[in-house]
Amino acid sequence: MTDLHELWRTEIPGDADHAFLADQATSSVYVGDGWSVPFSALRLHRLDLTTGRQIVAIRTRHQQVKSLLISRGNLYAATDSRLFELDPTTLEVRRQWDRGLVAYATQLVADGDWLVMANWLRPSVGIFDPEAGRTHRVNVGKQPIILFHDGRAKTISGFDGGLATLDSGRARLIDRTHTPPIAHAAAGADIWAVAAGPPRGGERHQPVRTRAGSNVLLRLTGEPTETRLAGDVSYIACDDQRQVVWCRSAELGGELWAAAQHTGKVVGPYTAPRGFLIQHVSPAAGIALATAVARRDVIGGTVRSATATCVCLALP
Repeated sequence: MTDLHELWRTEIPGDADHAFLADQATSSVYVGDGWSVPFSALRLHRLDLTTGRQIVAIRTRHQQVKSLLISRGNLYAATDSRLFELDPTTLEVRRQWDRGLVAYATQLVADGDWLVMANWLRPSVGIFDPEAGRTHRVNVGKQPIILFHDGRAKTISGFDGGLATLDSGRARLIDRTHTPPIAHAAAGADIWAVAAGPPRGGERHQPVRTRAGSNVLLRLTGEPTETRLAGDVSYIACDDQRQVVWCRSAELGGELWAAAQHTGKVVGPYTAPRGFLIQHVSPAAGIALATAVARRDVIGGTVRSATATCVCLALP
């Protein structure tokens, strides 16, 4: 195993489920607070990409940031039921919307004049028109995945399979093609995906049936490619510059594997510092971000506040 080189580390509020985005153009890492932060204190932070030093932060009005996107000179932050349009440097709020949005949108993609929003489970995605402030919904299928590939927004029905192009102007799907069920996907020159495992749940203690990632890595566009990895995968990122697909192991510790795009051969594994889990990979910035719980304040058996240590690692 090869240790990834540490560039910096810093503490961030919350112990899990942070939102991350690295942006080379503004030399920024944007971080949304994680769980166990009081609602009134929830913030979005802008850190310096090279040092991890906090530059500025804003409160997000009692809601946690779920996804982040930079498009056309704006930073977009989707929270539980709200969407902010921010200045990427100062985090000044330019516009915000509070109604008719996809709630808990963990995915956010720009498609021309529209923003496409989806959460991890609901079968429909929302096409949001910022000028009109309206959302048109399109049924995609359970566990939807949205991507931007080859100049168009694409959707995948994760639970049942199926890749399509989203015609945002007409709010419909076109050019549908068959795929197996998909748990995770990422786009570069091609779309890469992790095939989903069998359905889980449907019982009293877990009523929602879902599919998690398997150990099968697929190329869904271009030359068909299938690679079997050493274990199941819970996150991928497409890195055309290094000609690899970064795959995070679903096992405890979350090793990072690099699968060569041309041959499918797996290089690695690479590891974060002991106790850290890789949360986000930014090929454009050349970094990975990993977290570990730093502190939890527990009162009466309830976590009242917590912080995590975020470490920035250089991709090889």
